[in-house]
Amino acid sequence: MDGLAFAFVTIPCFGACLAAAALRDWRLAGAVASGGAGLLVLASIGALPPLGLIWSVLSGVVFGAILTGFLLALRPDGSLWTRLTVTLCAAFIVFVTHMITTT
Repeated sequence: MDGLAFAFVTIPCFGACLAAAALRDWRLAGAVASGGAGLLVLASIGALPPLGLIWSVLSGVVFGAILTGFLLALRPDGSLWTRLTVTLCAAFIVFVTHMITTT
């Protein structure tokens, strides 16, 4: 269970926090979410080799960028801690739910 929790919860939440910390504009967040989602789709159809933990980080970045984009579009003056808290809590809930339902 520890390996599953690390791969499916800790690493994606880390990626979501990285996205929330780096993105300061909702348009940039949308671009990161679109580009990351495109990479996830390419990797799932076999164009890219399996990337191991990078896959988990990238899924967290995509999810964090989507949430950060919504947060910044609704409230453009969100502080760094607000963005980190929102994306960390939401990413944690989503990935724990995914881990519970798939294992």
